Amino acid sequence: MGLEGKLTDMPMLDLLRVFQRSARSGKLMLWNEVEWALIWLLEGQVVSAVVLHKPAMRPQHAGEEAIFQLFTWADGHFRYNPDSVRGSYPITIRRSTSDLIIEALQRRRAEARPPAPGELTLQTPLCILPQMAGTNEYIRLSVEEWMVLTRIGQQATAQQVAAQTRLPQAKVLMIVDHLIACGLIMCVPLADLPQRQLTVEPPRSAASHAEGNAPITNLTRAIRRRLQQLAVGA
Repeated sequence: MGLEGKLTDMPMLDLLRVFQRSARSGKLMLWNEVEWALIWLLEGQVVSAVVLHKPAMRPQHAGEEAIFQLFTWADGHFRYNPDSVRGSYPITIRRSTSDLIIEALQRRRAEARPPAPGELTLQTPLCILPQMAGTNEYIRLSVEEWMVLTRIGQQATAQQVAAQTRLPQAKVLMIVDHLIACGLIMCVPLADLPQRQLTVEPPRSAASHAEGNAPITNLTRAIRRRLQQLAVGA
């Protein structure tokens, strides 16, 4: 039985595990806007892979490196065609698929930049790494760590997580730091802000400057009078 879909619905990690558990043999084709890939599977194990660059279909990666490259794809499509004919597979990968998955995840964690000392704060935006939420069976988490991980979702701050879980903020920061080290979450990079054109106003006269500050001055005086009234009433 064939299988097809989108990597956003079934990422590379889930695909390989499905084939492992069902011990399927066949060809898995993957493609996105700029690359095309082909993986050969034999009884659930990856035995060969290649990634080609479109439109000339020039080889970019082969063997194990092709698998590691496919783990970096954020989106794309896939189609699996079963093939039970033995001996028709070019064996270029001899490591187990489990070993390939572990190394691919380790590489992705290494690429996720950890926050510098003092950089992680209660207001730091956080998000779950793509294709990672609830899928890494090689990491053991405590109940509190799972609580924090599930509250982060697509994006949240440590302060928001602390309010939702009712855990101490210091505890949440420690857990977040551990989850980042495990490669499960990351700090959201700041979006590139559009450049703003600065305009320089001509200097104003002292009179106009005083007029411009008048509303602020009056407001300040009103606040002071109100504070004095409250102090006298107390």
